[in-house]
Amino acid sequence: MQRSTSKHRLPREQAAIEQHLGRVAAARIVQDKLGKSGTKASIQTRTQAETEQWVREAPDAEERAQRARLAAQAEHEAALAAQKERLCIF
Repeated sequence: MQRSTSKHRLPREQAAIEQHLGRVAAARIVQDKLGKSGTKASIQTRTQAETEQWVREAPDAEERAQRARLAAQAEHEAALAAQKERLCIF
C-alpha cells in the first residue's frame, strides 16, 4: 500500500516523513514474516530451549528482536494465565 504525501516546505521535515514511512513499511514486512512463521500460539507450545533456538535462527538483528519480544510476551501471558488460574477459586 503506497501512501501519497505532498512535499513538505522544509527539506528536513520531508526527509523525516519519508524515513518514518520507510520504517513503517519495513515493520509491516517483518510483522508479515513473523505472522507466517511464528504465531503466538506456536510460541506458547514450544519449550524454552526451542524458543531460544527459534529466536537465534532469525536472519537479522531486527527480526531477532521481534521474535524475542514475541517470546517474552507469550511467556508473560502464560505466567499471568497460570497465576489467574491459581488465584481463581470459584
